[in-house]
Amino acid sequence: MTFYVNISSKTDRIQFPKNCDNIYILIPVPNLKVLRKNLNEKLNEIINKVFDRLESQTNFRRERIKFIIKRTPYDWQSLYNLKYCSAFGLSHKFLKSAYFRPKNYEKKGIYYVGASTISGSGIPMVLISSKFVIERILKDYGNAH
Repeated sequence: MTFYVNISSKTDRIQFPKNCDNIYILIPVPNLKVLRKNLNEKLNEIINKVFDRLESQTNFRRERIKFIIKRTPYDWQSLYNLKYCSAFGLSHKFLKSAYFRPKNYEKKGIYYVGASTISGSGIPMVLISSKFVIERILKDYGNAH
């Protein structure tokens, strides 16, 4: 299982109380089309597996946790109206990757930006996607300055 961990308190002590750290863990989970039943139970299993791995490989101890803020696919659905609650856009199968993703425009005046369009998911790719949209708008309408 792949997951991302960031402990920003290690580089920015000013933001956190003495002897406290924050730990941000991003765990990619299937979207709601896949996780239809027992979502909370499955998510708790996934979280426990991540905690087990962190405990076995680092000095992380779950009993030290003071509180958890958890975002689930349901949160993505209610906050951002994402179909099937996929925070990472389309799946990463070959024919849904890179050039094969939906284009960032269909017709003049309608533009798409984000993880499900060219160039793909992840912050760098979404930023590149936004650059493509800006270039398309400038091409269509010219520079307003």
